[in-house]
Order: sequence, then C-alpha cells, then structure tokens
Amino acid sequence: MKDAKTELEGRWEAVNGDKKIPEKQQINFTDPDSCIMTTKHQGVQQCNNYNNFAIIDDKANIILGTYTSNNANDQLGLIPTIENTEKTYGSLEGVQLGVDAGFFSADNIIYTEGKGIDYYAPYPEAKSPYAKDRFKYEESDDTYTCPGGNILKMEKQTEDGKKGLYSNERACVSCKNSGEGVHKCKRRFAENRKGHRKRQCQGEGKGKSKK
Repeated sequence: MKDAKTELEGRWEAVNGDKKIPEKQQINFTDPDSCIMTTKHQGVQQCNNYNNFAIIDDKANIILGTYTSNNANDQLGLIPTIENTEKTYGSLEGVQLGVDAGFFSADNIIYTEGKGIDYYAPYPEAKSPYAKDRFKYEESDDTYTCPGGNILKMEKQTEDGKKGLYSNERACVSCKNSGEGVHKCKRRFAENRKGHRKRQCQGEGKGKSKK
C-alpha cells in the first residue's frame, strides 16, 4: 500500500509539480473505476455506483432513452436523458413528461419549454422561511421584497437582458436571520419556477408526475 501511495504521489507531482494535492482528492486502491460522488447532503463519498436515468413510455412500458452519471444531483440528469431519447425517436415536442420533485429546477423548466415538451414536476416545498420563492417581486419598481420586509434591488444584469440579479447585502448582514447568508434572486429563474408551480398545483399536473 505504501509503495502504491508513493507511486501515485509521484504521478501527481509529474503532472502538477509542487501543487498541493486537494484534501478531497481520493484514490481507491482496490477499485480504480470508482470515483467521488457528491451526496444530496453536500458531502462526498467514494463510490462505484452511478446515477441512472430513463424515460419510459408509461403505456407500453418501453424504455425510450437513458443516461448514466456519477453525479448524485437528479436535476442534472434530465436534459442529457432527453437528448439521448431524441437521438433515437426525434423531437419530443408535445410529449407529456412527468418526473418527481428531484428534477424540479429552473434550468429544466426553461429547457423543456424550449423543446415544446409538456413537462410536469412536483414543486418542492422549501423548509427555509427565506427560500427564493418567498421573495415577492414588485414589477412597478423592479425590486424584490424579502420575507423580512427588506428591499432587494438589481445589482447586475446579463448581457442578453434575460436575467437580473437582485440583492441587499447590507440588510442581510444586519438581519436577525443573518445565519441564512446573503440572499440573491435571479428574476427569470424565480418567475419561471413560480409559473410552473401554479400550473402544477391548479390541477393540470396532478397525477402526471412520476417517481
């Protein structure tokens, strides 16, 4: 084991010179195919397991497309799975696609809207009283109001003008709930999430989301 460790450290030095080996850098001596996966609780674990995704026709019970990743985040698996499916079956425009709450994200909503996919994902209720969806947007003066009553103004905007980043660092630092950190809202993402939530909860999406 010591000889193997010395050899691996030598390989690192040959490639990276005097650069320090990151603390989370791990090498499995018994299973070289394993790797580090991020867990849902933001930790890391040496695993030889993978996160497998599949799109299934719920009437014919046929697997239409798949994707395998070593990332524990389900949200990141949806788009590659759709892309894999389209390679075989073409466009999924007009198809009803139901998923569980683990796939709910602004990126996935925007992507499926662009593809014309009838997408249904349960809205995950946030436990934090300062979750981004509890910030109220005021169109009249282009600001957000946090649950504590503080105003967040836009600090910058993307070049395409589609996303604005809103914050009020001074208010967050002095807030009694400052342990929550400095809150920032991205307008396009927040509004898009709310629109999907309304659609999901008004009856359209009930019974269409699958686990």
